Amino acid sequence: MKSLLMLSVATLALSGVASATTITCTPQPVSIANGIGSATVTCPGFTASPGMTLSSVVLTLAADYLNGALTGTNDVRVTFTPAAIAGVTWTPSSQFIDVIGGFSSGTQPEMFITASGFTNTSFAGGAVTTVGSSIISGSVFDSTGNVFLTYTQRPSGVPEPATEGLMGAALLGFGILRWRKK
Repeated sequence: MKSLLMLSVATLALSGVASATTITCTPQPVSIANGIGSATVTCPGFTASPGMTLSSVVLTLAADYLNGALTGTNDVRVTFTPAAIAGVTWTPSSQFIDVIGGFSSGTQPEMFITASGFTNTSFAGGAVTTVGSSIISGSVFDSTGNVFLTYTQRPSGVPEPATEGLMGAALLGFGILRWRKK
């Protein structure tokens, strides 16, 4: 009886186990003078830990500009394009953020690019993203692009968390029913 309850509690506890590793790419942020030009951002290499499987890879992107023209509206387009990695597909393959504002750009939304088709070692050599910037209207002192790469890994050979959670809940239910009958 006690062993059944302990098994169900352990199964429920393990059902949520997943490890997310966020890598801040360098340089962070990349700065582009006058808002015109491009630069590359390099993220360090990553390989899933022993006994773990790489389950998702996401680039989180943010853009900004500094010291826009004092009058009128400034519109800066910052484009992010991840470099090709064998077997990896980026969706979308490129993403842009239009940063619009006055002297200050204010708060800007984050955008995302997700990877698919990867293996545990696909990113061992790192990942490179090109950040490009162009002025649509107005002028700025410089524009910036921030790139964060998030790797999520989970235990290998373990059922997905929802399945394991249901199994643990069922075991717990059976244990409680058995306990009540006694």
